[in-house]
Amino acid sequence: MKKLLAILTLVFVTACSVELPKPAGKFVDVDDLQIHYTRAGSGERNVVLVHGFGSGSFTWEGIQERVPEGYTAWALDLPGFGFSEKPENLDYGLPRFAETVTSFIRQEIGRPVVLAGNSMGGATTIWAAANYPEWIAGAVPIDAAGAKLPDEGMPPVFHILRVPVLGPALFNVPQRFATAMTIRQIYGHKDRVSEELIDYYYGLSRLPGAANSWRLSLLDLVDKTEGGAVLDEMPKIKQDVLLMLGGKDPWISRDAMRQFQEKMPQAELKVYEDLGHVPMEEDPARVAPDLYGFADGIFAKARKLGDETAALAAAKNP
Repeated sequence: MKKLLAILTLVFVTACSVELPKPAGKFVDVDDLQIHYTRAGSGERNVVLVHGFGSGSFTWEGIQERVPEGYTAWALDLPGFGFSEKPENLDYGLPRFAETVTSFIRQEIGRPVVLAGNSMGGATTIWAAANYPEWIAGAVPIDAAGAKLPDEGMPPVFHILRVPVLGPALFNVPQRFATAMTIRQIYGHKDRVSEELIDYYYGLSRLPGAANSWRLSLLDLVDKTEGGAVLDEMPKIKQDVLLMLGGKDPWISRDAMRQFQEKMPQAELKVYEDLGHVPMEEDPARVAPDLYGFADGIFAKARKLGDETAALAAAKNP
């Protein structure tokens, strides 16, 4: 019993000793929600970046630091994550996230963008590209969730999330050690995981309201993955798509990318063999040129199409 009390005390003290992170960006009201975002660059070409589950806009810092001339890179915290508002009864999930991202684009940017997202944010990117094509000129899902799993389906722990009392309790227990284990698992290069990074991720999980919004968001993601809803959205996407995958991702497989390409034949695939689930965070120096290079092609194509449309209009009305 004494050993158990000592362990619990250590866990509690560790939880209390970690300083909660502070917002580094700005806030804007989007669909009656306070959304936190960061911005880099001031160009007319816009790239919008969406984080994954349990993460936030900070995961894109390396990509924003490398924004080319002529671009603006926006990274936002989804509702319920990071420093964005976390209402208790919001309909957390991919449809809401895609709607919020698109409303942000419409309100703050006012023109079509290239949208990139990681993990759950990758599924959000797919959902937005399928349902709001007038605002999403091209899509870059990075280690995106949404593919159907093998026959065994979701691990049993995900189904515990639905159990009253027990499900919410899983998200309310201080567990920095679990955060550390998870971050090290998803990095291809374990030596790039610092204690400061672990503290930041863990701190995000302790922000007020996070436990509830994270649980509800994960339940929606599990439902839409098991039910094939994300795959069902993909045939609607006619825009160009660049799929990115970390070759050492323990969660997202090459088979998932095969499923995606069957639904989106136009999608190209870029694999970073030595990286994990968050390649844009783990090695932004390699990912940024590919991301912005893809965006170059999208905007060049849009400009050419615009020039051709203007020329046709001029010919009809000399």
